[in-house]
Amino acid sequence: MLLDGGKVECVNKVTFTNCGLLAVSDVPSRFTCKNLFIRGSSRFSGKSLVVERVSGGLLHVDGELYVDEGAKLIVNLGILEGSGFLNITYDATMDLEQGPPGSERRWFL
Repeated sequence: MLLDGGKVECVNKVTFTNCGLLAVSDVPSRFTCKNLFIRGSSRFSGKSLVVERVSGGLLHVDGELYVDEGAKLIVNLGILEGSGFLNITYDATMDLEQGPPGSERRWFL
């Protein structure tokens, strides 16, 4: 999926299977969803790209997710699981929201 600025918002579930997101210009592009599933080899790239999994959702990686240089992955409070690989390339970022004491957080990667 090519993004050239703006915001794409998905209410429930998005699955990437051997594909991904590419911000094609320097205009800020944001992709937001609740539950994000990665199958096969997928990639988030582009220096203006922000991918955000909303609070309380699920990030499930069964393949390989590459977050390229400059892209930002925001994983808010929720569940991160799967049997795959999450590859954060040099100069990419992954932000984790700090939950309140006693918050459930499961990490299986």
